[in-house]
Amino acid sequence: MTTKCTWEINASVERCVASLRRALLADGLTVVDAVNISGNGCVALLVDSADLLFEAVALDRGAAVLVPVHVVVMGDGHSSRVHWANPMTVSGLRAPAPARAPIERLCARVRQTLSKLPDNTETTVH
Repeated sequence: MTTKCTWEINASVERCVASLRRALLADGLTVVDAVNISGNGCVALLVDSADLLFEAVALDRGAAVLVPVHVVVMGDGHSSRVHWANPMTVSGLRAPAPARAPIERLCARVRQTLSKLPDNTETTVH
């Protein structure tokens, strides 16, 4: 299971976030909120999938702690870095056993969508 990934994108943060929103939506994922972390080009996208969220929470309410998945975009005006980390492996939290599969599917879908971004170079840490 992948722990965390970073992609280098040749676009400003604004263009990168817009492209990410379109790509996530096209893959059936939803950006439920976008949080501007600092005024200097750092945005956190909160990503989920209604069907996987419902499945996970229906199986065990404790799964709600791990959803939505956070995707952070940082940049300098000309290029951006997109950071994503699997919340189950990075935080040390374990999803409740019944809800583990839907959360893993959500994480896999987010990673797959991010890997399809144009003009990117991926760095993966396992």
